[in-house]
Amino acid sequence: MSPFVDLRSSGIGLPEAVRVVLLSPLVLVVLVLVVMELLLLCAVVKLLSLLNIEPESKLRVMRSLSRTFLSLLIRTLGFRIVIRGREHLEAAERRRKPFIVVGNHTTFFDSFAAGAAVGCFQSVARKDVAATPLLGTLAKAWGSTFIDRSVRGEGVVKIITEKAKDPAPGKGPMLIFPEGTTSNGHCLLAFRSGCFVAGLPVLPMILRFRCGSLNPCWVAPHDNFLLFCRIICCWRKTLEVDFLPMRHPSAEERTDPKLYASNTADEMGRFMGVPALKNWSNLDAIEFNKGLYSFVG
Repeated sequence: MSPFVDLRSSGIGLPEAVRVVLLSPLVLVVLVLVVMELLLLCAVVKLLSLLNIEPESKLRVMRSLSRTFLSLLIRTLGFRIVIRGREHLEAAERRRKPFIVVGNHTTFFDSFAAGAAVGCFQSVARKDVAATPLLGTLAKAWGSTFIDRSVRGEGVVKIITEKAKDPAPGKGPMLIFPEGTTSNGHCLLAFRSGCFVAGLPVLPMILRFRCGSLNPCWVAPHDNFLLFCRIICCWRKTLEVDFLPMRHPSAEERTDPKLYASNTADEMGRFMGVPALKNWSNLDAIEFNKGLYSFVG
């Protein structure tokens, strides 16, 4: 089966449908609270970014505030948060040398979850993200780099490499989801090699959202808003974040970014208990979505 499809929990039964309808006011309340929390976080980090204070002190405060607010946001969504392996993240931060956090990508909550665990982080995103209300403000305050849609392939790799090797003072680490898109959570897609070209150590981060029998992954044939409502109305939800030991590339991996990416995916897949696929990538997701929209249209 395609890794971009989830048929196990895509259907909604009568009991769940009734629960979603009855709890629809709760969904609205949660949405309002989430927006308010993001507004407050954006205002605080924007103010902090304007203050003329020592970069390391600014980073400590920014990191703490980002973790606090985004942990609150995740809990507002109804998730209990369990973080394991935090000592690996703390060890990486104490080195005060560049490293890249790499995570798996399955839901539209992943960036919030990463922020709740890592704190502020830098990323490379499309220019239109910079203009997105709240998210754009937060990304700019965290030091993210925005690129035009016309920049592709080697151009993107060059920007990621330069940004990762020479991070801005007072900013968090580079964080990348190397799958490049979301899967159904039953596998890892092939990692793109862009963030591995720099040859820097990487810190694997594994995100797992537990929602009972509901698969929260952002794939077909789920309707995005209905999926969001079902997640909010689901009881006993847990976000599990696992940091694995930092991976330092071997001499062979330094000269072969694709090998470095593949070996990192294999290690994360073994920890998760899922296969790390070699022949499915974000390019297949693009073609799948083209075919799906063409069929629906």
